[in-house]
Amino acid sequence: MKIYKGKRTGGGIGGQAIVVQNNGDEYPLKHIERHSPDGFQWGYGGSGPADTALAILTDLLGMKRADLLYQLFKWEFVACWGDEWSISEEKIREWVEKQESGLYSTACKSLPTNLYLIDKAEKTEKLLSLSKKATKSSHL
Repeated sequence: MKIYKGKRTGGGIGGQAIVVQNNGDEYPLKHIERHSPDGFQWGYGGSGPADTALAILTDLLGMKRADLLYQLFKWEFVACWGDEWSISEEKIREWVEKQESGLYSTACKSLPTNLYLIDKAEKTEKLLSLSKKATKSSHL
């Protein structure tokens, strides 16, 4: 079972350390540079936290699934972390399962309005509306 641990290594931008503990082994998490050339960061919703979320989810789930979830993971977890944190594989997988099944939660009280969720809600509302129209027309 993996545990991801982060600790600020000093002041300034980037250069924060994240290690992965896996059944007694420990290795540094690989930075996937998509948003931040400065490396990992957390505690807010910027480019460094986006790369942190992407790297954690990619390490655990692979790039394809991580691409779909990392921005939401950033806002629900990474943006809320302080100077030192840890999160287990089990907790991440439970969260992923809820996201993929459509059961959303807000772990971070500072979560901004999430466009992904709004978009999903709008799609659901439109589908329900179309379904009701189809049902009415089939009864006419």
